[in-house]
Amino acid sequence: MDEGNTWAGRIFVGAVELSVIGVMVHALVNSVGGTEPFGVFNRIYFSSYDMHRFTVLVIFTSFMVHWFKTQYLYPLARFVTCSSITVFYIYFHHLLWTINSIIFRGSGAWRLPVLGTLFSGLILYQLDSKHGFFKIFSNKNDQTIMSLWLVLQIGGLAGMAYTGFWDAMILSDAGLGSDPNVNLFWLVWKFSSFWMLYNVLRSSSLRAPLRMHPEAF
Repeated sequence: MDEGNTWAGRIFVGAVELSVIGVMVHALVNSVGGTEPFGVFNRIYFSSYDMHRFTVLVIFTSFMVHWFKTQYLYPLARFVTCSSITVFYIYFHHLLWTINSIIFRGSGAWRLPVLGTLFSGLILYQLDSKHGFFKIFSNKNDQTIMSLWLVLQIGGLAGMAYTGFWDAMILSDAGLGSDPNVNLFWLVWKFSSFWMLYNVLRSSSLRAPLRMHPEAF
């Protein structure tokens, strides 16, 4: 056993990584539908709840990439941090969707995405105050890439609107149309929603010992 590591820490990290890989394998082999290209719009079922295959793969790939970049955090703090970043992405992503829904079809449930974005942002602020995983002074390149992800999100939404996404959504909600998300601009928007903070995460060659240090917050 490496110095400072414990079996509890090893098991926890292994369980997190195997769980994420298991979900991604499930998304790759157990999808429902025959959409093109490559079945990215297929549905994945988790009991009675379903998601698009592409959504599942993007969310969990993003989690794993952020997970490996923050290995300088103790496993529990690392898990809470990466989960909080993922939740922030989900709610901010939903907030942009809601704003566009209100603009283009006059309706959208805005309270949950607003509260979720604010609350997850507050959690990240609290975690960063303790663990310092965000760069204090990000360079111009990091800021440019962060802005680029945001521009891609907005561009994807604009492309969705231009290609009739919201009209298709109205028909789908009325039971008169197919899945409106089968749209290449939707892929751009979805993918770009889960990387915006990556470049402002601190990098380090240090690796925290794999032990269940209790101070996550």
